[in-house]
Amino acid sequence: MRTQEINIYEFKELNKDAKLRAIEANRDIEIEYDWYAYTYELFTEEAQVLGIKISDMWFSGFYSQGDGACFEGSYEYSPTGLNASKENEVSNIINNGVIERLYTLQSKYDNRVCCPISVLSSNYYHSKTMTLGDIEGVSHLADLEYITLEKELLLIFQDMADCLHNRLESEHEYLTSDAVVSECLINNDIEFLGDGSVTTL
Repeated sequence: MRTQEINIYEFKELNKDAKLRAIEANRDIEIEYDWYAYTYELFTEEAQVLGIKISDMWFSGFYSQGDGACFEGSYEYSPTGLNASKENEVSNIINNGVIERLYTLQSKYDNRVCCPISVLSSNYYHSKTMTLGDIEGVSHLADLEYITLEKELLLIFQDMADCLHNRLESEHEYLTSDAVVSECLINNDIEFLGDGSVTTL
């Protein structure tokens, strides 16, 4: 029988290389829960101000081809959305330029445009999987005019989904940054061996 002493360290006590290994091994410590929920909530609130009632949304990411975000719901004109956005009364996840395009488009049709928004695929989650149902309030349009409106309106909603994905990506980068991971390891009093691995002792 022999007795072996093992040194246990707080994160701040590790040397530089051990700290880097500890950070890398625990890179996802702040995203092991629904970290995106608050961004979802902000986006849903902002969209509602603009007349979009979101029923569901999805995203995939990050850094791979085909990553993105999309949402389903319904849209109708909201008279207060443009001013609320300009006066920063909403979260401004959605780019102001995109919002202005939406209201400019509505004004061409006496603010009568409304439609359902849906997602075509359950295998991929990005803006190009979004589509529109029948657009109401424009029954007087010729086929070509209707198609043009449909394309312009869909592109606006797709751009909104891209704005959501951009915010999610920024939040993900922040939560997995060296500084945030280090702070989490310190605040949670996690203990390490000298090589930076978490001790179970």
